[in-house]
Amino acid sequence: MKALFVCYDGYKTTNVRVRCYRFAKELQKHKIQAKVFSFKDDLDASYDGQQSYKVGFFERVSLLFRATKHLIKQDRKTTFYIQKAGFFAIAPLLVHFIKKNPIVLDYDDYEYELSIISRPLTKILAKRSIFCVGASRFLQNMLKKWSNKVYYVPTGVDLETFKPTNLEHEDKSDDSKVVFLWIGMIVDQEALQNVLFIVDSFDKIQNKNAVLHIVGGGDLMKKVENLIQKKSSPNIIFKGRLDPDEVPKYLETVDVGLFVLLKDSKYNKSKSPTKLFEYMAKQLAVICTDIGESGSIIAHNKNGLIIKTQQDFIKSCELLVDDKRLLNKLKKNSKKTVEKDYNLEEIGKKLAKIMKKEL
Repeated sequence: MKALFVCYDGYKTTNVRVRCYRFAKELQKHKIQAKVFSFKDDLDASYDGQQSYKVGFFERVSLLFRATKHLIKQDRKTTFYIQKAGFFAIAPLLVHFIKKNPIVLDYDDYEYELSIISRPLTKILAKRSIFCVGASRFLQNMLKKWSNKVYYVPTGVDLETFKPTNLEHEDKSDDSKVVFLWIGMIVDQEALQNVLFIVDSFDKIQNKNAVLHIVGGGDLMKKVENLIQKKSSPNIIFKGRLDPDEVPKYLETVDVGLFVLLKDSKYNKSKSPTKLFEYMAKQLAVICTDIGESGSIIAHNKNGLIIKTQQDFIKSCELLVDDKRLLNKLKKNSKKTVEKDYNLEEIGKKLAKIMKKEL
């Protein structure tokens, strides 16, 4: 069996790194010849990720032509595993119509309303797919409107890559500092408000053993930097952007991962929380809201803390600084959760079983 993961973004974007490159790697363990074809990595698209909207019309036409030329050379039995439903998906869909290659739609973000082409393309891809994959339960239910075979396959985490190695960092002593972290890209107002909420709330924490790191970039990150400078708190530190391959090692210096979503939007409901899984795999305690998938992953006071208000957030942070026994318990239990339910190796087995059944 052959599967070609077709995507627009490159390896450095989280969705493609996990749901294409790492999924393909896991499928190879189950005798499925899986590879990745990326518009960014293989065709050298000018922009990807949150910057992909900058790609001009003529470059898009050129990319589609070159992609179609490459894909049409593939064996007729090769399954095109299409990650998202952006304009790039026109190429594998066209080859599907010409050569009848089976297709699978993998959907991990709510992009249905992003552009004129997104709505019809999502529907066509879902209807033509042998089966569909939703990265969240919200997306699984959405895709069921157009396909009667939709599987829930969360993004998960590579436990080998995000394996804790700093054993001395596991248990915190009563008087030690506790490092909290938000990491990500800020490219829209919704994400910006999430981070501004964290910075503003953290500034109200009285305990000086609480330290916040902000890591990442994006078009709107400058507004966060400005707020941090305005606060002038030595305990709130902007770290800048890290290369994805540097993140696992960096997480060794952190105790608590923050995954705060303020708005109960379709986009937030759709996300498979990769960062949350990575925090937990690295044995961090987590503080999150219960919007979207995190509400079904985190059990309050067992493997993390769930907050609803700013006061909840402040109290939760202060609690983890003051109560090291609870902090250490949450850290250990968070890791147990991803090992059991969101381990990429087990997810790979599940996806391989689905593919062998359906294709």
